[in-house]
Amino acid sequence: MAQAILALGWCNWIVGAGKQCDTSERMNRFYYVTFSLIILGLLILCVHAPWTQPEPQSPNLHQTIGYAPVWSNAYAQIPSAHVDWNGAFVAYGGAIIFFSIVLGGIAYFFREKRGKPTAHRTKSN
Repeated sequence: MAQAILALGWCNWIVGAGKQCDTSERMNRFYYVTFSLIILGLLILCVHAPWTQPEPQSPNLHQTIGYAPVWSNAYAQIPSAHVDWNGAFVAYGGAIIFFSIVLGGIAYFFREKRGKPTAHRTKSN
């Protein structure tokens, strides 16, 4: 239910408030749910981004020091601390995109109108 409301909200924002969005049409539900979850997931990832600090002995080794927003100065006092863009951030972003596609596919598969309704047969005595 919440995903449908979120998908309709994104649909109305993209298409415009004056037009009607029908997420039961072919593939629309998949696109709106997937797009909404990707945007929501990446926003949450930007708020809780992994920060890292290179090891003094080797610049190729990194130590995760915590999670903070991308725009914050939470780890400014630690020398050469930065957001781990090439490591954990990309891995988390890939996982967010993967699970958004999976959940969008589930929302598409289990939509209300999946083809023609069939008549159920009952045994007659």
